Amino acid sequence: LNTQSETGVLSELFRTEYATARSIHPTHSTAAWGRLSEYFTKDHQIGVTPCPPHSPFGKLGEFDGQILMLGVGLETCTAIHCWEEQVAPDYYIRPLDETVVYDCRDRHGIVHKVRARRHQRLNRDFPKFATTLRREGKYREGAFGDGVWQHCRVADLRETVLAALAKDPTATVSGMV
Repeated sequence: LNTQSETGVLSELFRTEYATARSIHPTHSTAAWGRLSEYFTKDHQIGVTPCPPHSPFGKLGEFDGQILMLGVGLETCTAIHCWEEQVAPDYYIRPLDETVVYDCRDRHGIVHKVRARRHQRLNRDFPKFATTLRREGKYREGAFGDGVWQHCRVADLRETVLAALAKDPTATVSGMV
């Protein structure tokens, strides 16, 4: 409940003022609000990767999930890690012998031992997927104040990323297509 968001002021404002649930994953926790908030967050800590299919990032694909980036672009889109992990986990995730065990406390004060393999530190090029989506008319963007917004459907981004990863399992890494 007290661990700050590490992804900016908007996510921290959402976490502290609006969220009704938060996943207890040690490296990629997410906050949620609404009638499905518990569903999206409850199983994130199960498994050993940061963004497995049952994480909030994976579950967005079960619905008509939308991605809205405010002030940033796809370079910070964590959902893409979910598909990397599905296609080539041993390339994108650190080896099993580097698994770390974290003590994570839930809203009820219960401490969970959560095992996690961290992502490899690779130079990613996620914005290249926006180029493909723009060309297909599936990516919208604009300005607000001094910032920008970018938007796409999760299903469209997932289809684009998985198609690229099917051709080359290292497709999200800079310099590789």
